[in-house]
Amino acid sequence: MLVKAKHQEAFDYFATQEYDKPKAIFKEILKTNPKDYLSVQNIGIIDLVQRNYEEAIKSLTVVIKVNLFTDGKSEYSRGYCYEQLGELEKAKKDYRKSQAKNSSQEMSLPVSKYE
Repeated sequence: MLVKAKHQEAFDYFATQEYDKPKAIFKEILKTNPKDYLSVQNIGIIDLVQRNYEEAIKSLTVVIKVNLFTDGKSEYSRGYCYEQLGELEKAKKDYRKSQAKNSSQEMSLPVSKYE
Protein backbone atom coordinates (compact mmCIF):
# COMPACT_ATOMS: atom_id res chain seq x y z
CA MET A 1 0.00 0.00 0.00
CA LEU A 2 1.35 3.41 -0.89
CA VAL A 3 2.24 5.78 1.91
CA LYS A 4 -0.36 8.28 0.75
CA ALA A 5 -3.07 5.61 0.97
CA LYS A 6 -1.86 4.60 4.43
CA HIS A 7 -2.03 8.23 5.53
CA GLN A 8 -5.59 8.45 4.24
CA GLU A 9 -6.55 5.24 6.05
CA ALA A 10 -5.10 6.64 9.27
CA PHE A 11 -6.93 9.96 8.83
CA ASP A 12 -10.19 8.07 8.28
CA TYR A 13 -9.73 6.26 11.60
CA PHE A 14 -8.74 9.52 13.29
CA ALA A 15 -11.97 11.12 12.09
CA THR A 16 -13.94 8.40 13.87
CA GLN A 17 -11.88 8.93 17.05
CA GLU A 18 -10.31 5.48 16.85
CA TYR A 19 -6.91 6.85 17.83
CA ASP A 20 -4.99 3.63 18.42
CA LYS A 21 -5.55 2.48 14.83
CA PRO A 22 -4.10 5.56 13.10
CA LYS A 23 -1.25 5.68 15.58
CA ALA A 24 -0.34 2.08 14.65
CA ILE A 25 -0.51 2.95 10.95
CA PHE A 26 1.75 5.99 11.38
CA LYS A 27 4.24 3.87 13.35
CA GLU A 28 4.15 1.28 10.57
CA ILE A 29 4.94 3.99 8.01
CA LEU A 30 7.88 5.14 10.15
CA LYS A 31 9.40 1.64 10.12
CA THR A 32 9.99 1.95 6.38
CA ASN A 33 10.38 5.72 6.24
CA PRO A 34 11.70 7.15 9.53
CA LYS A 35 11.78 10.63 7.98
CA ASP A 36 8.04 10.78 7.35
CA TYR A 37 7.60 13.79 9.59
CA LEU A 38 3.90 14.06 8.82
CA SER A 39 3.49 10.70 10.55
CA VAL A 40 5.63 11.89 13.47
CA GLN A 41 3.50 15.03 13.77
CA ASN A 42 0.29 13.03 13.63
CA ILE A 43 1.49 10.67 16.37
CA GLY A 44 2.14 13.79 18.45
CA ILE A 45 -1.36 15.10 17.76
CA ILE A 46 -2.89 11.74 18.71
CA ASP A 47 -0.90 11.75 21.95
CA LEU A 48 -2.14 15.29 22.61
CA VAL A 49 -5.76 14.24 22.05
CA GLN A 50 -5.24 11.28 24.38
CA ARG A 51 -3.69 13.62 26.96
CA ASN A 52 -0.28 11.92 26.78
CA TYR A 53 1.32 15.36 26.83
CA GLU A 54 4.90 14.29 27.55
CA GLU A 55 4.85 11.83 24.63
CA ALA A 56 3.24 14.43 22.39
CA ILE A 57 5.98 16.91 23.25
CA LYS A 58 8.65 14.38 22.22
CA SER A 59 7.12 13.81 18.79
CA LEU A 60 6.30 17.45 18.17
CA THR A 61 9.82 18.52 19.17
CA VAL A 62 11.26 16.21 16.49
CA VAL A 63 8.99 17.82 13.90
CA ILE A 64 9.79 21.36 15.04
CA LYS A 65 13.54 20.70 14.89
CA VAL A 66 13.44 19.60 11.24
CA ASN A 67 11.45 22.75 10.41
CA LEU A 68 9.65 21.32 7.37
CA PHE A 69 6.18 22.62 8.11
CA THR A 70 5.36 26.30 7.91
CA ASP A 71 1.81 26.26 9.29
CA GLY A 72 2.72 26.55 12.99
CA LYS A 73 0.58 23.54 13.92
CA SER A 74 3.41 21.68 15.66
CA GLU A 75 4.43 24.73 17.67
CA TYR A 76 0.84 25.45 18.66
CA SER A 77 0.23 21.84 19.64
CA ARG A 78 3.42 21.59 21.69
CA GLY A 79 2.55 24.87 23.36
CA TYR A 80 -0.84 23.45 24.29
CA CYS A 81 0.85 20.40 25.82
CA TYR A 82 3.19 22.59 27.83
CA GLU A 83 0.23 24.68 29.00
CA GLN A 84 -1.61 21.56 30.16
CA LEU A 85 1.49 20.52 32.12
CA GLY A 86 1.69 23.95 33.78
CA GLU A 87 4.86 24.97 31.93
CA LEU A 88 3.49 28.33 30.93
CA GLU A 89 6.69 30.04 29.80
CA LYS A 90 7.45 27.19 27.38
CA ALA A 91 3.84 27.32 26.21
CA LYS A 92 4.04 31.05 25.55
CA LYS A 93 7.28 30.61 23.62
CA ASP A 94 5.69 28.00 21.36
CA TYR A 95 2.51 30.03 20.94
CA ARG A 96 4.66 32.99 19.83
CA LYS A 97 6.46 30.76 17.30
CA SER A 98 3.10 29.56 16.04
CA GLN A 99 1.88 33.14 15.78
CA ALA A 100 4.96 34.10 13.77
CA LYS A 101 4.01 31.38 11.27
CA ASN A 102 0.45 32.74 11.12
CA SER A 103 -1.05 29.55 12.50
CA SER A 104 -4.82 29.55 12.11
CA GLN A 105 -5.12 27.78 15.47
CA GLU A 106 -2.99 30.32 17.25
CA MET A 107 -4.98 33.22 15.85
CA SER A 108 -7.90 32.20 18.06
CA LEU A 109 -5.84 32.46 21.24
CA PRO A 110 -6.24 35.40 23.57
CA VAL A 111 -3.14 37.63 23.69
CA SER A 112 -2.55 36.61 27.32
CA LYS A 113 -1.59 33.10 26.15
CA TYR A 114 1.57 34.24 24.39
CA GLU A 115 2.56 37.61 25.84
